[in-house]
Amino acid sequence: MTFMNEEQLVTYQKQYFHNLYSSYNLFEKGSWLEKPSPFIQRYIPVVQRIPDSRVLDLGAGPGRHALAIAGSAAAMNTEVTAVDHLPLAVEQLKTNSGRFGVQANIKPVHEKVENTAIEEQYYHWILAVHLLEHIPSQKDREMLLSRIEAGVVYKRYVTIVMNTDQSQDTHPDPVWNPTWQEAVDLLRKAFASWRVVVEKVDRHAENNTLTFLAQKE
Repeated sequence: MTFMNEEQLVTYQKQYFHNLYSSYNLFEKGSWLEKPSPFIQRYIPVVQRIPDSRVLDLGAGPGRHALAIAGSAAAMNTEVTAVDHLPLAVEQLKTNSGRFGVQANIKPVHEKVENTAIEEQYYHWILAVHLLEHIPSQKDREMLLSRIEAGVVYKRYVTIVMNTDQSQDTHPDPVWNPTWQEAVDLLRKAFASWRVVVEKVDRHAENNTLTFLAQKE
């Protein structure tokens, strides 16, 4: 992992994702944009059973998860609000939603996730996949999690997937590299009154991946 200060890391990450989105089309083989996270796919049927459901995808990129959710649950009039801070990602999201015929169900938002206003008791599912490790400020991470906690409808869900314990060979370099225990402690604190449905750590050579699913009680 190359040593960089916080500002350099943020700039490096923006360039990394810009280059990735410029080089690969969504769902094209050769990168992790090839398909949605299997864990996210597994819980799409829950949304499919809720008429007029509202989903918030934070750090949506060009629509890897937002399009899969909107396409699978369009018949139930699902609305997916997809937030990303990169202009290219949001432009590709708009293009991709038209390409896959789900533009009526996708609401693209160009904004820093840390600044996103989340209406209380509004969303049936909020997901943040590989987002928190790219937010440099502890205060911003905690405030975002607080807004997420308040924004979910009673009995509905939050899903957070993040990398932890990242090695020097990880790309892009994270601006926050917690241990898996530090990440679990943060999420347990943020969702202390919720029922934890899934909390698992997949261990890899270069990092660990924490998957967290909780239901609001």
